[in-house]
Amino acid sequence: MYTSKTIAEIAYDYNFSDPPNFIRFFKQLTSQTPQQFRELSK
Repeated sequence: MYTSKTIAEIAYDYNFSDPPNFIRFFKQLTSQTPQQFRELSK
């Protein structure tokens, strides 16, 4: 999956008011940060 959106834009799209909260939530679900997920998905 690829998007040109930043992590912050994705966080706001999913109604997170603060990108670090989204990153913590994402890491709890996937055991990796959004950035790590992007790098491994290339």
